[in-house]
Amino acid sequence: GQLREPPSVCARVLPARRLDPHRHPVRQTSSLTHLLSGDESLLIPMEIDEERDPMRIELGQFYPHAPVQVWQAFTDSTVIQDWFLQSVGYVAEAGAQFMFLIPSDPPAEIACTVVEAEPAARLAWSWHDTRSSVATDWPVLWSMHAHGRGTHLILSQQGFDPDDRRQQMARNAMERFWRTPFARLGPVLDAL
Repeated sequence: GQLREPPSVCARVLPARRLDPHRHPVRQTSSLTHLLSGDESLLIPMEIDEERDPMRIELGQFYPHAPVQVWQAFTDSTVIQDWFLQSVGYVAEAGAQFMFLIPSDPPAEIACTVVEAEPAARLAWSWHDTRSSVATDWPVLWSMHAHGRGTHLILSQQGFDPDDRRQQMARNAMERFWRTPFARLGPVLDAL
């Protein structure tokens, strides 16, 4: 038979759950920092999916582009800001220290170090929210796997404390956050 491309979203996607706004009023926060700040008034009730790993996020996406092209989107500091975040001092070389700038009010910064850089295969960053009053260590690993006529890109972020309610809320917020760069990367790759 004929080979078929895998579905574009390779991670298990859970259906969105809606909270009753009368029982659970939602408060907007400007960043994940608020979730970790200790302000109990900002805690939003969450429903827990028993099958998800509370210590880690893992998402995947297939792109019909070669791993070398996907790697270029990660290693060119001007291209990465087109689909991810603006950076200061970003170089995809092991040991490089840099900042990602989060466009929030007030602005936030994520301090990172490139932990591993294997061209067209793996890129790992440390990930520390500089405004958080609680030390965070949520390393990020991007893996690129050749698959048919394209690349299966996998994101893994770990280190969330399963016993800390704020970190679990931050984990859930980060999982939602990561979906946007995955969606924005496709058109950027098409333009390269």
